[in-house]
Amino acid sequence: MFLTHVVVQKVLPFPVQVAPVAGTQREDAIEYPLHVEVEVLLEQMAAITARLSELEQGETDAAKRAELVQVRKAMQAMRFQFDPYNECEVLAMVQRIGQYASALQVGRPN
Repeated sequence: MFLTHVVVQKVLPFPVQVAPVAGTQREDAIEYPLHVEVEVLLEQMAAITARLSELEQGETDAAKRAELVQVRKAMQAMRFQFDPYNECEVLAMVQRIGQYASALQVGRPN
């Protein structure tokens, strides 16, 4: 019956939607309030700081450990390097922190 319908009508009997391409924003995408973006950003920064601390603890090379300490301290300082009431600054920081999270694979199972 299904195939007969498709052949006769030359159309599927149900609507077909294409999945959005990664990196594109859909018109019906949810926009979160700024305070939610800031909360998520601060949580992600805390997770990155914790991951850097873990890496620091396990590092045996003194130079690499010192580099991890420096990056961790820079991450902690970033909490105060944006205006949480300025949407442009928050979104810029979200992108910046997202790159750190991707590099460290924060929030992903090992």
